[in-house]
Amino acid sequence: MTRPASRRYHHGELRDALVSAGARVVAHRGVGVLSLRALARETGVSPRAPYRHFADKEALLAAIAEQGFARFGVALAGALDRHAGAPPDERLRRLAAAYMEFSAEHAHLVELMFGYAFPRRARRHPSLHRLALATFATLEAEVARVIPGRSPRDRALAATAAWALVHGLTDLVRKEQLQHVLPRAADRRRLSRFAVDLFVRGASGRDPDRPRREGAVVRGAEPTPPPGRRGTRPRRAARSRGVRRLG
Repeated sequence: MTRPASRRYHHGELRDALVSAGARVVAHRGVGVLSLRALARETGVSPRAPYRHFADKEALLAAIAEQGFARFGVALAGALDRHAGAPPDERLRRLAAAYMEFSAEHAHLVELMFGYAFPRRARRHPSLHRLALATFATLEAEVARVIPGRSPRDRALAATAAWALVHGLTDLVRKEQLQHVLPRAADRRRLSRFAVDLFVRGASGRDPDRPRREGAVVRGAEPTPPPGRRGTRPRRAARSRGVRRLG
């Protein structure tokens, strides 16, 4: 039985072909079944040919994850572009919805992007590291609009909390756990909005359903006295009332 002739690729084409073929395997069957030898057969090259471009399976997975983060970034940017003039709270809701939609459509890919360890990612896979951080920077920028005036550290903490919240929901959706506690599909669809509103209340201390105005005062609330003078007026008023009662 004769072996099929190896397919010829121009410089760089084989790498792209391997990444595309690997991405298809991950999308349909997950990371576990992927192997460089199987991809060599699928792309019609010798078993050693993939190793000219990828030192090992992890290097190939990093390239597939990098491609995934690039697509993920486009999806997030598109959601924000479609709501460019919306209030910050609504933009954050749309960002969360886009995150969950992408995760639902590309479950195995997202599992690779966020579930694979990639040890020493910044040093060994710098392109992947930069793209992953770029998607986080998109979220951080939107969170900063919800909580203006906070320090960079507070913004990073708040963005990380928002990420954990939305990604946790995404994971529950992907693993089909929510229907056990929320049988109605309509409630599950509302969940990302509810979660974002909960985050906004906690992070900014205000109700996201009420429009924000600069210098707005909550009706019925006393204005905050200047530092060093708190309680001065109420005590003086109390003394005045006491003098009147005694007289």
